[in-house]
Amino acid sequence: MVLFFNGFCFNGIDVGYNDFVYVDGVSDEKRIKELVDEYKDVKDLIVVCYSFGVYYGNIFLNELNRDDVKTIAICGTPHSMNKEDGINPLLIKMMLKAMSIETMADFFIKVGYRKEITLERATFELESMLYNYIEYENKFDTLIYAKNDQIFKPEALVQQYKTCYGINAEHYIFGNKEFDEKFREILGDWQKI
Repeated sequence: MVLFFNGFCFNGIDVGYNDFVYVDGVSDEKRIKELVDEYKDVKDLIVVCYSFGVYYGNIFLNELNRDDVKTIAICGTPHSMNKEDGINPLLIKMMLKAMSIETMADFFIKVGYRKEITLERATFELESMLYNYIEYENKFDTLIYAKNDQIFKPEALVQQYKTCYGINAEHYIFGNKEFDEKFREILGDWQKI
């Protein structure tokens, strides 16, 4: 079973893998505990997380406290609000002050994402992470990152993982042929075991 933690403002968005269980809106401790209770006994669990979803997926993995779960981080870090490894919290505060429909549209076009996002949802997610952020031990071994990522610096990301695969893409990596091939290869190898 593949549990997929969506990224910033991706609620309800399917990235094209029909057999995944998508997890949206995990910005509170209660929801993490519900997920741990629901998936604690699932055998052959694979946790895949994208962008800010890596932070929330990592909280889930720390609470789950199992060594047999396979993990992939995509274009993200468990240390999302860390100025050395992720995004400087001051930048998030500036984003919140300047946020409007226009700036959000510009931001999502810049990273290659084309779906509609509400200002309310974006504000809620950024504030939740900013004001509730806690550092946890990194439970991910494998990273697939975008070499042209403008959100998380690739050179900072690769220092946080044992195995890294760089893809010639922007932050919104889904739909990229090179990414799809590498991602399916990794999942296929794990699902044969």
